[in-house]
Amino acid sequence: MTSQISGQDLMIQRLPELRVGTNSTTHSALHKVKFVGRLRAWDRFEQEAAVTFGAHYFKRLPLLGQRRNDRINPLTREVYQVGDERDVQVRFGQNIGHILSIIAEDERLGFKFAGARSVELGAHDLSAAVRHFMGGRENYLRQILGQIADYMDEFSMKYGVISTYNQSIFLRQRVDGGKWCLDYSPVINHDRSFRPTRRRLYPITTRQAFMHIAHLSSQGNVFDRGQSITRNNRLWTQA
Repeated sequence: MTSQISGQDLMIQRLPELRVGTNSTTHSALHKVKFVGRLRAWDRFEQEAAVTFGAHYFKRLPLLGQRRNDRINPLTREVYQVGDERDVQVRFGQNIGHILSIIAEDERLGFKFAGARSVELGAHDLSAAVRHFMGGRENYLRQILGQIADYMDEFSMKYGVISTYNQSIFLRQRVDGGKWCLDYSPVINHDRSFRPTRRRLYPITTRQAFMHIAHLSSQGNVFDRGQSITRNNRLWTQA
């Protein structure tokens, strides 16, 4: 006997745990680039993402079958063991990019995922970096965001994401009152499941967060800082 799993079901599930091999690498692949611009919290990111998810009427057509005597679908359980940065990117592509692209095509959401420049952050704790930043110790988070902020500026991208698979931060460039800013979301952990209540529609899952950033990007992902930023606010990154 089988039950069926829809796109909506997949969106609200946690990501599978990565199986890390015993000989996996632990080094950081971050470039020595530091973000030195204006950095602000994207305070309502989770609420906005929950609204994006809730506003879409999902089809209830099945995408996956599930044996009733299994607690989870065998295809959503990790077996492959990761050993290095490339392996993590492969699993990221499967469990986030591939699944979300299938859902987006089926639901006609107007976006799909593709390969892009990325970094391996297995040696870094994004939650700790944000805690340090909020406590006044800014260097750790600024070092982590330097490379992705540089890419976003180079390619004029309004939105971006930095992810270790287990932890993800979503980013937004904007100009506020003549000041060039980079907004960062709360850290979204891979093991979250979506269990809304009457009072709150979050915490959201990693896939819901990516759905939201893809939705925003589909409405316009080109960032033009133009001439509106003040002269003393033009510094962005520093090697």
